[in-house]
Amino acid sequence: MEFASYDDFLKLSKKDRYYHSSRWDLYSKAQELIAETQAESVLELGSYRLPLVVGSDTMDRNDKFQPTYAHDAGLAPWPIADERYDVFVALQVWEHLEGRQIAAFREVRRIAKSAILSFPYRWDCRKSNPSHHGITEETIAAWTEGCPAEKVIVIPSKNNHRRILYHFDFEKAANLRTSILKKEQTRNDFCDDAPATLRREPAECRHRTYVKNADGNEVFRCHFIENALATHGHETEFEVAEDACQVCVSESEPTPACLNTVVSALLYTKISQLQKAGQSTAEIDRLGIQAEKGLRMITHPDLDEELPDRKFGDCVHIGDESNHGERRCNHSNHECATAAICHLCQDHAASDSADSVRLITRLPLKQAGQPVKNWMVGVTTSPRREDTLDRTLDSIRRAGWSSPWLFFDSAVQVAERHAHLPVTYREARTGAWPNYYLSLTEMLMRDPNADAYMIVQDDVVLSHSENLRTYLEQILWPDDETGVVSLFCSSVYHREQEGWRALDEKWVWGALAFIFSNEAAWAFISDSQVIAHRKSRQFDGTRKIDVTVGEWLLRSQKKILYPVPSLAKHIGESSTLWEEATAKGKRQASEFIR
Repeated sequence: MEFASYDDFLKLSKKDRYYHSSRWDLYSKAQELIAETQAESVLELGSYRLPLVVGSDTMDRNDKFQPTYAHDAGLAPWPIADERYDVFVALQVWEHLEGRQIAAFREVRRIAKSAILSFPYRWDCRKSNPSHHGITEETIAAWTEGCPAEKVIVIPSKNNHRRILYHFDFEKAANLRTSILKKEQTRNDFCDDAPATLRREPAECRHRTYVKNADGNEVFRCHFIENALATHGHETEFEVAEDACQVCVSESEPTPACLNTVVSALLYTKISQLQKAGQSTAEIDRLGIQAEKGLRMITHPDLDEELPDRKFGDCVHIGDESNHGERRCNHSNHECATAAICHLCQDHAASDSADSVRLITRLPLKQAGQPVKNWMVGVTTSPRREDTLDRTLDSIRRAGWSSPWLFFDSAVQVAERHAHLPVTYREARTGAWPNYYLSLTEMLMRDPNADAYMIVQDDVVLSHSENLRTYLEQILWPDDETGVVSLFCSSVYHREQEGWRALDEKWVWGALAFIFSNEAAWAFISDSQVIAHRKSRQFDGTRKIDVTVGEWLLRSQKKILYPVPSLAKHIGESSTLWEEATAKGKRQASEFIR
């Protein structure tokens, strides 16, 4: 690696006053940090006339400097593939991004393995140079979302214009986070003391007694389930078949604090029947929540059809073969293509895509309110959904959002291609509604001025017929009365005529992909009845996200818009024993624009 020399700097300083002597102290220290990374690929942002590394790639919004990428760093996403560079360098740039520092730093984490950034440090220049005034460690922590730095170096100055230099090692931070998040998931997620698994025979089970032989099948009473229901206020006899007993004895013997998956499934089915018949109580509902946590979940077999893998080379933009397994990309936003890049590419276009009707034509909506430019996107997830999470993240990133924030309600594993995405990790599970409310609140705290806050659940795929983000930015916001946009349309809300519709009743079916306006998001988290939902006796206040949003919309006299056909699909899951859990009927869209 060859660096710009002090002689190069001196030659420039005679022609351009920008390169005064104090800058070399910063540049030379930054070069030392770059050398320590042993980087093979470097991207420099705003390097002006002197890139620190000879031959490095550059990015600048002013194309007169002939950058590799002529792009405004404040506009995300950047036209660069994930982890394209070993190190990213930006010296005295971040203070000029005018409120878009967070979005830019997320792009840095996405495209680079490490970064070296410098900032004006505690300058006192409120009137003469306000963008440089009063930048402290707290300011930088906010701009970089608290990302831990490998090194922090203060560059002294004779005129009290010190600079502070940060070196971030994203790979090291990701490895640390992965070691935390990849904790082995056992039944201890749901039980304090999971008993050891011992092989038992059905005849040895102390909880069952023989009842009768019906149609050649032996049937037994399960006293464990009967006692569990009786303890929660429902007296009944409960019969089970021999095959259920055979599976049950192959697992841990159930206890009141730790149900095995068979008992969980049988209890859940019974309690669901009581709830539908209006015979449930708060006690029974709490037992149902415990039973639901113990269900073993499997992915529904037809899910692979919803987000198929892309075959490398089937895009109309793919060009001739290049080096190292790459191919040239003829799209204006890209230079090269690999299988990994194409899998998540937001500009992918199959050969038949030119014949499809554009979304703006098929689902027109006049933009009249504040246009959406800045997004905050979050994904809520929990351990029982890990089979669908990666499919959901692929879908979101293909749709145009490169850095969604992940909100883990307990440890969840993600594919390596998503390992760089920012994460909030809750050590102990809170439940669906608490995680949703906390996630939206954190999104507002992290970026209080975003134009739109989108929360997607972890078992959803979005339309990938074209770049969905670009389309939505052409139509949002339609007016000040629209508080929430749902990308999902339940079969209940489906109509024959295509287009955007406002619901004239309470929304109750689906919180799969909600987009809140800035005003609506703040009003929602501040609403006293929304906050009080956690104290609800129904489902112990941990569920009913869609109903809570629907009730708030009615109270606040805000509209919810939804598309027909749906722009989101519930890919759901089902239980190995409780097949009714599949995402069908009212939990599914009648028609989905793939």
